[in-house]
Amino acid sequence: MPVAEPTTAVTFKLPPSLVDAVRARAAAETTTLSDVVSRALRAFLGEAGGNS
Repeated sequence: MPVAEPTTAVTFKLPPSLVDAVRARAAAETTTLSDVVSRALRAFLGEAGGNS
């Protein structure tokens, strides 16, 4: 089992419609909001397969 990378809390503002969409995606995948955002940012940055 891979060791999870330490995390840091981040605060930022997003439009409510985007937050709703991310929450819905997390619920549909039975995962956390943080995991969905982390995966999206990794994909945007070109880091394939990141689940941290």
